[in-house]
Amino acid sequence: MLKHQTNEIIPEELLKTIGKNLSKIRNDKNEEIKSVATAVDVKPALIEKIENGTDELSIKTLAILCNYYEVSLQKVMELEGAQVYHFTQTNSAGNNHKQYVVNDHTNGYELLVQQLQSDVEYYRAKYIALTEGK
Repeated sequence: MLKHQTNEIIPEELLKTIGKNLSKIRNDKNEEIKSVATAVDVKPALIEKIENGTDELSIKTLAILCNYYEVSLQKVMELEGAQVYHFTQTNSAGNNHKQYVVNDHTNGYELLVQQLQSDVEYYRAKYIALTEGK
């Protein structure tokens, strides 16, 4: 019998998080789904399913997308990126059905600041690695 842990990874929620992060990255880069799909040699419908969290995303496809967007796997899987404006909670009936609720501004800003700090550390390390290599 499987034990439920407090830090249990729920596959469906992980796929949604990854999808939201990939969608955000694509939108931040002003890329259209069709152009990304063409570049990574998949159908646009697959990109849509991945971004909606409704596709059983393979590690291979995830790696290809991370390489295309030039982001780390860790970045794509970070919960904070997808949760700056939304988080999941158990509904009022107490069952496991998840619903999205808008964070209050304070929580959203705190998560955004944490994400930005993480980005600064990442790019600082990347810059140092590049400049030391010359």
